[in-house]
Amino acid sequence: MVQHAGQRRLEIKETYTEIRYEPEKWRKGENLPAAQGLIVAEGVPI
Repeated sequence: MVQHAGQRRLEIKETYTEIRYEPEKWRKGENLPAAQGLIVAEGVPI
């Protein structure tokens, strides 16, 4: 089955939650993400 890029992007946006990558704050225990199973990909637009 061939999937178009637009359909694929929509599927990704519906499946995953985008969060800000803020390691300085995370190290201080601030603004920690509540989601589990994070995949960190800085600067990669979804």
